[in-house]
Amino acid sequence: MKKLYLQTGSNISLLDEDRFEDELALQVLLEKHPELIPSEEIIGNPSFFLIQREFPVSTGYLDHLFIDQMMVPTIVETKVNNPEIRRKIIGQGYEYLTSLSFELTGKQIVEYAKRYWKDKYLQEVQKRLELKDLDAKEIDKNLKKPRLRLIFAADFVPRELRKFVEFINNASRGIDVYAIQVEQFILDDKRIISLSTWGPTESMIHDKTLSFGLLSKEEFINKINQSHDLTPAGKGTFVQRVSEILDIAEEKDLSIGWGTKSFRLSFQKDGKTIKLFEFYYNGDSWVCFVPHSERSDSILSVYDKLNDVFDLQKKYLAPKTQYKMGTRKLYQLSSDQYQALKTVLDSLTVLKS
Repeated sequence: MKKLYLQTGSNISLLDEDRFEDELALQVLLEKHPELIPSEEIIGNPSFFLIQREFPVSTGYLDHLFIDQMMVPTIVETKVNNPEIRRKIIGQGYEYLTSLSFELTGKQIVEYAKRYWKDKYLQEVQKRLELKDLDAKEIDKNLKKPRLRLIFAADFVPRELRKFVEFINNASRGIDVYAIQVEQFILDDKRIISLSTWGPTESMIHDKTLSFGLLSKEEFINKINQSHDLTPAGKGTFVQRVSEILDIAEEKDLSIGWGTKSFRLSFQKDGKTIKLFEFYYNGDSWVCFVPHSERSDSILSVYDKLNDVFDLQKKYLAPKTQYKMGTRKLYQLSSDQYQALKTVLDSLTVLKS
């Protein structure tokens, strides 16, 4: 178990752990706060949308069934103070994956989500995944390939489970398995939640990334160079700008998430992940907007500058608009416009604080 210490001046004190009362407490926590699943440590940097808690399959009930923005079904199984975690949960998890792949269709999963969320369905899809709707056909492809994810969330992850996670990730290219240790600690009248994650090793990540169809920097640039729509000069400009943007993002400690056709840049502010850009290898550039009620003067100033860069037609002023594709492609920006974009990237350091 992890130990957390609080330093006050020259004194250090050990924080008391606040154990989960039962499995239901952890289930409800993840149901209400799927952002606790550490996406930055999961291949593809997924965002998670809950289909249903206690999702029925022939072999039992999945504690949670989530879907991500790539339409990859994700089972999250929770265990608290459970001595059977060493054996039973491992076999149970694999049975659930089999049931999910062979028994369900994308259409059925979408229907479950609609019944669960009712009139909030589309609103939650947009909030969690920044998409207009779920894609049943893409879910079908991932079910049949299979391209699935299994996450064990427990108050303690024993060595046997960690070994199982490593074994399955080695043996199966299309199925990713993770174990997340979730612990609570008391600080005055607050609780601190601590997460530890086990998943694919670095040597496995490249192969699994290919299996998920996700791009890397090299593959993104290769897609640009293979384009029949760009001139040699246009390709050179595009590749140079993509490389510079990624270098700046790494230098400024921004989150880089790779998709099947794009990469996105996000940053953390007040414990939330704020997605700002999505760049596609065909040159399209999308700017994403935080909810209208959360737009500070500083973020509005950034949107104003990006409007001058990409010509967003000031869509960010509309309360319900969540994203807008720029009229100008990345490789079409003038030198001044591109320099303004780099200035915005530099300014994100201020927004993060």
